Amino acid sequence: MAKRALGPILLFLALTPLLAIEREPLAEYKARRERLAQRIKGNVLVLRAAPGQELVEYQQERNFYYLTGFAEPNAILLLDAASQPPQEFLFLPERKPSEEKWTGPRLGPGAEAEKITGFAAVLPVSAFDATLNKALGRVQSVKELKEVAADLAALRQIKSSTEIALLEKAIQITLKGHQAAARTIATGLMEYEAEAAIEYEFRRNGAERPGFPSIVGSGPFSTILHYDKSERRMMAGETVVVDIGAEYSGYTADVTRTYPVSGAFSARQREIYQIVLDAQKA
Repeated sequence: MAKRALGPILLFLALTPLLAIEREPLAEYKARRERLAQRIKGNVLVLRAAPGQELVEYQQERNFYYLTGFAEPNAILLLDAASQPPQEFLFLPERKPSEEKWTGPRLGPGAEAEKITGFAAVLPVSAFDATLNKALGRVQSVKELKEVAADLAALRQIKSSTEIALLEKAIQITLKGHQAAARTIATGLMEYEAEAAIEYEFRRNGAERPGFPSIVGSGPFSTILHYDKSERRMMAGETVVVDIGAEYSGYTADVTRTYPVSGAFSARQREIYQIVLDAQKA
């Protein structure tokens, strides 16, 4: 974590990006920020969005999206829990029409952004330092940096009805991917053909992407837990393990199934399959 002698500021670095398709209500994001402010009362939180990269699909930092619902790069969240009541600010880069010809339109600071994001104050990034210094003037005199990951994790353990609905949507899309795999797997086909059918179903049903590299492992690779190359030809009499999960609005499913390449299990394969199924049910 970066070190700065600024006072009791909670700094969580932006490392893992995320993009979402279906947003939760703005009131839900605001409620999350309010609950977090109660947990860090007397302190100031700075959380940065994932930076933008050229020619790479953008994914927002997961905790940043959890608190803001904002899916564009280079933004900053400032949560001043030293104020009473707490104050919150979203900082956005100024719009650059010359860049937007290549990247598409971005949301800039101002009234439109305040309406779209639900923040009372959406300011330019250039105003961040002055706003932060003002907030730090209200905190305790002891200089200290803290990690806020545990507080965010505690909040995220309890899922709202909206979150549960999004998880269920991710699961349903994942099951469609499994159905596509079952239709595709056959003797002589390549593993990547099944993977392509799976991920086609993900996208056509609204998922942003696979939540993790799809695992389609046949024959000896069916016993390798995180095999993700999908380079082997599936042969008669083998089994193929399909471990996949669609990511939908930032929520990822994870469903694993084993299929017989020839369409039917051998007696020994069925016996082992049943042992695993019984253990799972138990």
